[in-house]
Amino acid sequence: LFHLKRPALFLLALRNPTAGIAQEAYCGIVLGVLLLVLLIVCWRKSEAPKALVWVTAAVSLIMTFIMGFAYLANVGTAAWANWTTIPLFVVGDIAMGLALWAILSKDALAKRPFTLANIVVLAVLAVVMLLTGLHFGSVGNDAMLIYAGLVVAGLGGIAVSVAAQKAPASWQAGALIACVLVGVCLSRYGFYAACVL
Repeated sequence: LFHLKRPALFLLALRNPTAGIAQEAYCGIVLGVLLLVLLIVCWRKSEAPKALVWVTAAVSLIMTFIMGFAYLANVGTAAWANWTTIPLFVVGDIAMGLALWAILSKDALAKRPFTLANIVVLAVLAVVMLLTGLHFGSVGNDAMLIYAGLVVAGLGGIAVSVAAQKAPASWQAGALIACVLVGVCLSRYGFYAACVL
């Protein structure tokens, strides 16, 4: 409701199903209901049906695409009108999800397939952040925070993942989620700042 700083504008936007913010809201409501059902089922049965988990994951992925499209379609901000906008959201969210899984799942970073998948996602995220930063610079926007996010999430996260394969330690999952969350937040702050600077 307070996304646009004026709740009336948000409620008005909900009447237009083609508006990006309305699509985010609709998908967010569906995702919220699914997450609530998932939480209740896990609380009562200690394990959720795989179908419910996969449907929730699919809606989560759709939500990240909708977020990216909403900003890409904003023709008033040249920095956002680039193909890298969508993967910046999608790959960033997948990277945060993997980092969260490393915290919640016991010894996930010790498993080679998980760590390799994590490294690939972080490498793709680093490339997307680099290309986004280059585009920002080409249209006259500051990309410093996006590049900082690249270093922290991309390079820092990969370094932690490689260290976890060589010598597993209990601190690595916490370090990974810290790197990815801080890096993605830095890049998103730099991304959003394009509309106000």
